[in-house]
Amino acid sequence: QAYVAKSNGDLGDQLEPLLGVFKMLNSRRAYDQDGFYLIESLVEHLPLERLDPFMEVALRLMLERLTASRTQKYVRCFLIFCALFMGKHNPEYLVSKFDSINAGLFGKVIENFWLPSVTQVVGKIERKICAVGTIRLVCESPSYLSKYGASWPQLLQRVLQLLELQASDEEHADAATDEVEIDTDATGYSVAYAQLATACTDQPDPFVAIAEPKAFLCQNLQTLTQAHPGVFLQQIETLPTESKQVLQSYLQATGANLQ
Repeated sequence: QAYVAKSNGDLGDQLEPLLGVFKMLNSRRAYDQDGFYLIESLVEHLPLERLDPFMEVALRLMLERLTASRTQKYVRCFLIFCALFMGKHNPEYLVSKFDSINAGLFGKVIENFWLPSVTQVVGKIERKICAVGTIRLVCESPSYLSKYGASWPQLLQRVLQLLELQASDEEHADAATDEVEIDTDATGYSVAYAQLATACTDQPDPFVAIAEPKAFLCQNLQTLTQAHPGVFLQQIETLPTESKQVLQSYLQATGANLQ
């Protein structure tokens, strides 16, 4: 991570060897989280044009692990990686990249991993990453909206759940930190954003510029609904009552107006 961060995006010819290290770590249950630690650092510090030649290979390796030797920890690391990528770069790119591997594949990712597991991600920063990435997906990706829009209300509900869980983390910060740091394997943390049990520094936030994720959601929903008047309001009405009340409280707090 330190090497990638200090490179300022200039890794020369070292990117391919680093991805070779990811392949090795990814294949071993005891070290797969370290593989995500490495590749998430690349996502944070490299521009998309540098990542592009290697993204399909990396995604195929992840999908092979999910098929052959899936664990709850691995699924959560996979979701954090995808959300980080969509938040840092382009959700449309990731949807298209999955679908270029196999037609309709991103829909399977949503159905089999995102909807059932994203709210099981543990940690304030990790939940923020998943919320930000999912917000960008449901508000900014034309391919997602056109091909997989049937899952839009469910994904919006997952975002609301993540934001409420993150708020709970902030209220109980010490307890939440202890849980993530001490029982890392059981909680399925992403090593790129969790500290060792002996560490005392704060977890790094890759989306520090998004100080208020709830406001970020409302702003993006406002932009989306202005572009498609009435369409997404109808879908919001299908949410459970509790989720609609939570969203309404966010909208009132931010002054956002959905159309």
